[in-house]
Amino acid sequence: MVCDRCLVDVGHLVEPTIRGVTTRIDGRRLEARVAAAFSYQDPVVALVLAAKNGGRFDLLAQLARWLPVFVDTDYDTVSWVPASREGRRRRGYDQGREMARILAKRLEVPLRSTLVRHGHRRQRGQSRQDRLQGPVFVARSSHAKRVLLVDDVFTTGGTIAAAARALMAHGSITVDATVVAAASHENG
Repeated sequence: MVCDRCLVDVGHLVEPTIRGVTTRIDGRRLEARVAAAFSYQDPVVALVLAAKNGGRFDLLAQLARWLPVFVDTDYDTVSWVPASREGRRRRGYDQGREMARILAKRLEVPLRSTLVRHGHRRQRGQSRQDRLQGPVFVARSSHAKRVLLVDDVFTTGGTIAAAARALMAHGSITVDATVVAAASHENG
């Protein structure tokens, strides 16, 4: 159960961290930055899972308010890493899209759907090696050159790397990501 007091307590734990994700396109090494508001540990785990799988749609607005952003980049698009079809169907919403909508409004940057997730492969329950490969994404036709992606949790970096690879192969120059929480390397 997540209460108002829990939200206040967790809010004091916000300590943004930045990680890098490396991907390759046509032999070129490309980097994407990922900013996380929290470390993925209790009580943050309980909040994320309540918002994602516990029917607590109302928590997404608060989680989105905590999302850190890079101030050195003028983004032309805020987008999200699409949830799996099964996850969207089960919960009735895409948590990344909902948080991205709130963040886009806060930043006064257009919200655009830039990625399509192909296949039924979920990251949850996969081995670390399989998660490093990430899901398969295809970029939508878009003129987004500087994209800020929103996702809920960063573990191995495979999902963000796959999303960045698809967007950069389609012409995006900068792809950064912001997430609610990042797992420590030893937990990821």
